[in-house]
Amino acid sequence: NYAKTQAVNDGVPEHKIFVGGNPLLESIANFDFKKSKDDSLQCNSIENKLILFISEELHSSFPQNSEDYLGYDEYSVINDLIKVMPNDYRLLIKSHPEEKKDKYSKYLSHNIDMAIDWTFEMMIQIPDLIIGMQSMLLLELAMHRNDIICYRPNAKSRFYGEDMNIINSTKKISTLSSYLANKPKIKIDSFKNKFIGSSRNIARFIEKL
Repeated sequence: NYAKTQAVNDGVPEHKIFVGGNPLLESIANFDFKKSKDDSLQCNSIENKLILFISEELHSSFPQNSEDYLGYDEYSVINDLIKVMPNDYRLLIKSHPEEKKDKYSKYLSHNIDMAIDWTFEMMIQIPDLIIGMQSMLLLELAMHRNDIICYRPNAKSRFYGEDMNIINSTKKISTLSSYLANKPKIKIDSFKNKFIGSSRNIARFIEKL
C-alpha cells in the first residue's frame, strides 16, 4: 500500500485507487535460480571479497547547483566507498545503460573494475556485498538477498526502499564502513510475499471493467 499512500498524499481520491500489485516484482519474487556450474559464477578462487556497486546517472540528471540536487551523486558515493573499502576487497561497478562506457575509467585499478554483461542471476549469487543509491534494481535484488546496502550521504529525501524496510540504509560514511566490516542483514520474506498474486489481481480487475 506504499504507492497508494503516496498517491492519496498527493491528492488522488482514495476510492479511485486500485492496488493490484506489481507483476514485474512478482516474477522476480518467483525467480528460481539454480547454482550454476558456469565458470563465470565460480568465484571461490578469488581471494578478495567482492563488492558490487549499482551505479546510476545522477550527476547530470540532478546537478549539484540545481533545485533537484539530491545531496549526493554517484561520484560522491563511490569516492566514499573507495575511502572505507578494506584492502582485501575488490570493487566491481555495474553501470546503468544511460551511462557512458568510459565514465569510470579514471577509477579502474587492480582492485576496481567494471561488471560487464552481468546477469541478474550473477548479481544474486556472486558479490559478497551489494551497494547502491536509489535504483529500482536494489529492490529487485532485495527479493533474494537480505544484505543490500543503500548509501546516500546528505540525502534530501527518503528512498522508498527505506520505507519498505527491505534494505540496509545509511547516510553516514562511518556506518557504511561498519557495514563493510560486518555485513548487515534484514528480513525480506514479507516483502517478497506482498507481490505474489499481482498478475491475477490485475487480470481480475480488468475482467470486471
